[in-house]
Amino acid sequence: MFNRILVPVDGSDTAASAAAYALRLAESFDSDVIGLYVVDVRLIEGPLLQTIGSMWGDLPMPTRQGDLIEALEKRGREVLDDFEQRARDGRRTFESVLEIGVVPDVIADRARPVDLVVIGRRGEHAAFGEHPLGSTVHSVVRRSPKPVLVCPRGEVPLRRPLVAYDGSEHAARALELGVEYAERRRCPLQVVSVQGRREEADRLLEEARDFARGHDLEAVPHARESDKVVEMVLEVARENGSDLLVMGAYGKGRLREFLLGSTTESILAQAGHPVLLYR
Repeated sequence: MFNRILVPVDGSDTAASAAAYALRLAESFDSDVIGLYVVDVRLIEGPLLQTIGSMWGDLPMPTRQGDLIEALEKRGREVLDDFEQRARDGRRTFESVLEIGVVPDVIADRARPVDLVVIGRRGEHAAFGEHPLGSTVHSVVRRSPKPVLVCPRGEVPLRRPLVAYDGSEHAARALELGVEYAERRRCPLQVVSVQGRREEADRLLEEARDFARGHDLEAVPHARESDKVVEMVLEVARENGSDLLVMGAYGKGRLREFLLGSTTESILAQAGHPVLLYR
């Protein structure tokens, strides 16, 4: 299922948690793990470098840039060394990669040949950004060609998955992913559907249960009649002790998201446990 797992690391607490989740999943699925550190090219080029240069004095620009690149690469190697030690302790097959580039671009590109991206919800420089998830996570979730597991700080077993299902194409893919996950890990599966009419929620849940039964898995249904999708999904997760939410990512059109807000982003920002997203 997850033969190759990519985990971006940057030295932050949430990235360390993501690495721990990646290594735990690698143990369960016998996966190879790739640790990726990206030196952000935006820290090296353009106005930011000129600002740093003015603080450093009258050194020639190539020297300043060279010193900055060397310092950032040294930091990256230290972070990757820590990741490698964790992988060795867990006796996992691993690879370490250090690249220079635009961080979300590099992550999305490196995601193409893997099966799963595991990323911390907020990174090393998140405190300086405006987006509640961190701009890198926001971009990676939207652009990754493979499923993305977004992790807050801390660590939970990931043995009680809950699938959010609304009948859409993205939700159907998430359901497939959740069923396969529960099969492989031999854990129970729960499914929640939140609709304006209870009858519609019940119909969709029966559809989801039929799919799970086709894989010899009995899914526990949770129907909610409400227009408050985020609140209801998170409420069901809390009430039933779910430690992993599986859902489709960004199922609405971009204009409608702008007008109504994004269910995906709201859940990512509020969930106290990892969220596995599939597009």
